[in-house]
Amino acid sequence: MFRQINQILLQHGYQNITLNISGLYFHLCRQGKSGYAVITIDETSGNLLTREQFFHISEQIRDYLIRQDCRTTSFLYLLVTNHPQSSHRLFSDHDCYWIISPQTDQFLVFENQNPFFEPLRRSLEQLFPITASDNSSRRTGYRASAPDTPVFSDSTFQLKSLLTCSTYLVVVNVIIFLFTDFSSAFQHYDWLDSFALSWQEVFQKHQYYRLFTSLFLHSDLDHIFNNMLVLLIIGRYLENYVGQIRYLIIYFSSGIIAGCTSMVYNMIQNNTVVSIGASGAIFGLMGALLTIVLLKKGRRQELNVRQILFMVLFSLYGGFTSQGVDNAAHVGGFLGGILITAILCIKERRNTRTCSE
Repeated sequence: MFRQINQILLQHGYQNITLNISGLYFHLCRQGKSGYAVITIDETSGNLLTREQFFHISEQIRDYLIRQDCRTTSFLYLLVTNHPQSSHRLFSDHDCYWIISPQTDQFLVFENQNPFFEPLRRSLEQLFPITASDNSSRRTGYRASAPDTPVFSDSTFQLKSLLTCSTYLVVVNVIIFLFTDFSSAFQHYDWLDSFALSWQEVFQKHQYYRLFTSLFLHSDLDHIFNNMLVLLIIGRYLENYVGQIRYLIIYFSSGIIAGCTSMVYNMIQNNTVVSIGASGAIFGLMGALLTIVLLKKGRRQELNVRQILFMVLFSLYGGFTSQGVDNAAHVGGFLGGILITAILCIKERRNTRTCSE
């Protein structure tokens, strides 16, 4: 199958560039300062990539294209697999990808393709001939609809795409809020006294667990609604780029750094206050998004530096002009997100090498 795909790509002017990963093939077509990359992922060879591995490989290829002086890049992923639903494991809504299933002769195409790849699509369709006399035997699927819905969909995998870490975090926060709110009303139990963040309790009584538990406590309905809304919007977006493990590292590390910043500030000011809420961790996610845009040199076209900066500055301004807001935690969480993400990106570049020049 790959030999046929390779021949078609060569006929359309794509250059085969060697990768040192089994089952992965890279073809590049240069048009001036623009680079059009076709990445073929052959899962029939038994090489199954994780979402994190796929993301790292894509970023290394982007680095290669930048070094080749490609000012703009467009990516097309060809997934060769006998299980089309596995695309949910690798791709996000914004990815441009087609699926080739040799076992069933299916060629699945989505509408979010770059027009530059249209001639390639027509050539690849020749591998899957259409029988005009029988509509049921049609073997190519082209759907002019939302790119996140495949021609052959599976509700189970669509459900899995909703069960992200961000969603789980929101659910846990809401459950804890309901539990603490109702139990405090009927049992008169002071959850803030036991689990909120206070520098006296942490530094003097060594109750370090408060750095973690305070992230799941909220004061009222407006507090948790605003935090969870931002968490869903920003969190799920970031999670698509960095993967679940790194996302959780950024989230909780930023929250803990935010808590430490808050405690140190209040201790210096000799303020006797308690702090609760996930906003410090959420500001860390904002810092992570900004770091990704800056370190990737704008290659993530869906991310806009001005939009992120406006969102951060607007949120900080709202905190500084309001009463009862832990601004030290917000600033600390934002800077913590930048620091942790920068460390992860630098480590990624050192440990992952996919392109051989």
